[in-house]
Amino acid sequence: MFLKKINENLEKAIIELGFEEPNEMEKACFPIIKSGKDVIGIGVEGTGKTSVIVMGVIQKLKSAINDVPRALIIVPDKESALSMKQMFDTYGKYTNLRVHCAYDKGKMQDQKDAIYFGADVVIGTAKRLNELYSNYGLNLGDLKMFIIDDADLVIRNMYHTHTNRFAATIKRCQQLVFSSKMTEKISDLEYEFMNFPQTVSIE
Repeated sequence: MFLKKINENLEKAIIELGFEEPNEMEKACFPIIKSGKDVIGIGVEGTGKTSVIVMGVIQKLKSAINDVPRALIIVPDKESALSMKQMFDTYGKYTNLRVHCAYDKGKMQDQKDAIYFGADVVIGTAKRLNELYSNYGLNLGDLKMFIIDDADLVIRNMYHTHTNRFAATIKRCQQLVFSSKMTEKISDLEYEFMNFPQTVSIE
């Protein structure tokens, strides 16, 4: 078995992909995410940060429910959003989870409409998600998971205020932060908004 007590639809997709053993980040973080605890995952590119996010979200959400997002994922840019969306399509092919992207320079109204008509997971850039939230295009009332991938790239300059706004608003849900390195601003999130997160560092 790839991982213990894994969602059967997720496991089916993983088996089809030919994965036999989890990488270190997946092995260390997946059980913590599954338990509902907050996590800070530190590891360089290629250690499995994005894959464990995708698997963790699929494991927790399981299937489509209602119309409002239950997982909000902030990424650095459009390319990261689309890449993660593709991973959701691959790992979640046997689920009916609805995953939408929202990024700068895309048509905000189109993104707003797509989310409005039903979304379980929204992946986006901090600036665009903040714009959607400010224009009533992002309902966070049922959010279960708030996630930042590549946090060292996301939480910088003006985007620090955007991420802090979300973290302060939805701090009661499970929060996951993944980064290639620990920074002062990530530490600020840990102490100000997260609920006793467990830190995992993979070299």
